[in-house]
Amino acid sequence: MSASEDDCVECKVHRLYDEYDLRVSGDLGNGVRAWDIIANVEEMFPVDDIRLKDGTRLWNLLRIFLYTFNYELKGDRRFKMLSFLRLIPYHPRIEHSDVIDAIVEYVCCRTGHDKDIVSIALYDYIKVFALLKKLYRFKYRNQRHAVHLSGSGYGRQPMAQAQACRELGIRCIERQHGVIDRFFPAYMSARKTSNHDCLPSYLVVFDEYSQRLVESDGLFENVLLDKQPRRKKNILFTGQWNLASATEVFIRELGRLLPEEYVLEFMPHKQDVHDYSSLVCENIELVDKDSDFFLCLSMADVHATVFSGRGMYSLVNEIPTIFVDLLGFCGGNFPVTAEDFVKELKKLC
Repeated sequence: MSASEDDCVECKVHRLYDEYDLRVSGDLGNGVRAWDIIANVEEMFPVDDIRLKDGTRLWNLLRIFLYTFNYELKGDRRFKMLSFLRLIPYHPRIEHSDVIDAIVEYVCCRTGHDKDIVSIALYDYIKVFALLKKLYRFKYRNQRHAVHLSGSGYGRQPMAQAQACRELGIRCIERQHGVIDRFFPAYMSARKTSNHDCLPSYLVVFDEYSQRLVESDGLFENVLLDKQPRRKKNILFTGQWNLASATEVFIRELGRLLPEEYVLEFMPHKQDVHDYSSLVCENIELVDKDSDFFLCLSMADVHATVFSGRGMYSLVNEIPTIFVDLLGFCGGNFPVTAEDFVKELKKLC
C-alpha cells in the first residue's frame, strides 16, 4: 500500500477502529484479547472438524462467540436465555465436541473465567443457532428466492439464516455493517481459510480499503465494492391547502417534465384534505403532511412552494428556493407553468 493510500481518511478511521476492537471491544479480561485467543486456538486445534451432524462447520460461529462471550455471560441476559432454552427439548448432535471442550479449557485458563459457565453458554449458543437454522430452512424450503439481503452477518440469527440459504442454494448478500478493521473476527481471520460455512455468499463493502482487507485472508468467498449510483437531487415541494386542485395539476405536469436527476417530494399543507395519491410515480413521492418540515427541509437540495410561508425558512437557511406563482399574480417574475419551473431549476442548479 502506498503512502498516499495509507494516509487517506478511510485508512485513518480503520486504524482507529483497529485499536478499539483490539483493546476495548475484544478485551476478554485478565489482559487477554479476543483476536489473540482466536488466532492461538486456530493454530492449536483442528477447529474445522467441529460440525453439526448435518455437516455444518461451526468454527466461524464460535469465533463470534469467543469475541463476544463477556457480553453473553452477563447475568440478567444469561438468566433470561437459560429460562427460554429450558423450554426447548432439543440438543443438536455435534461432531468432535471434544475439540470444543479442549478450546473452552484453554480459553478459561487464559482468561480466568469459570469453565463450566463458559461451556454451558457456548453449547447454548450452538443450540440457538441450530434451532434458528432449522426454522429458516423450513421457512425458505418452498420459496424460490433469487437472493436474500442481510444488514448484519454475524451473530446466531444472521449466521443461521446465511447457512440455511447456503444449504438451499439461495444467494445471501450482506451489506457491510459498521467499520471493518484488522482485528474484527466477524470479517477477518488470522489464517488463510476456505471454510465459508455460516457466512453469506457475498459481502458488499463501502470502500476499497475494506475490500482489500477482507480479501486478504479468504474468509468470504466474494467481496464486492458498493459503487453507489449518484443520488438523485431532492426537491421538497410544499403546497397551500386552498389551491389543492391547481397544485395537483401543476405537479403532475412537472413530473412529466422534470429532468431525470431529480425526484420531487410533495408535502401538502397541514390543513389540506385533498387526496394526492394518484401523483405518486417514479419521480414524485408523497410526504405525509404531518411530517417534521424542518427534517424534510434539511434533506432537500431545492425547496419549491406555492404561496406557503415555509419558503422563507429555506431562504434564511440558504437552500435554493423556487416560489411558484400558480395564479400568475406577478407578471412572470416567478414560475407560473411547469415549463417555467424547469427553466428556473436549471438556473439554480
